[in-house]
Amino acid sequence: MSDDLNVLLELDGYTYRMDKGYWCKFEAYVVNASDQIPHTNAYWRRGGIMTTKSINVGIMTREQFKQRTIAIAKGEYKPEQDEPKIWFESLQSFAQVLSDDNRLLLRVIEEKCPKSLKELGTLTGRNKSNLSRTLHTMAGYGIINLVKHHAREVVPEVKANRFNLELCA
Repeated sequence: MSDDLNVLLELDGYTYRMDKGYWCKFEAYVVNASDQIPHTNAYWRRGGIMTTKSINVGIMTREQFKQRTIAIAKGEYKPEQDEPKIWFESLQSFAQVLSDDNRLLLRVIEEKCPKSLKELGTLTGRNKSNLSRTLHTMAGYGIINLVKHHAREVVPEVKANRFNLELCA
């Protein structure tokens, strides 16, 4: 391999931060040539603006949630546009899903853009099965997306990094 290619390959995983929240993440690797890829080195960059992605979450008892859902189904209640779409049964369950460790996990996903759960496990020091369970829980609440790449690779993507909490009396 040429020295130029080695320099490019060394950029793999590097995130370059710019002014006003812009960033650029490089991915560089060698691939086998094919009809779709006529050369043996492929590279790209992922970039964008690191923005605050807010979602409204609420806390209400199971019974309140059941009554609300029935009222919506009967047409007796129409939720407002800004009402929470994600509901927790208690402050405790909210706190468990968005614990310090899990908020750190969201930050790592957002800043490092891991390409797999294995890479995320390496970055965070967390066991893959524990990590998978946590990510599936967060995906169930709409906090992250788990995007399938290739045959079995799953890439986590943060959907929300700020949470507006509404408590129901």
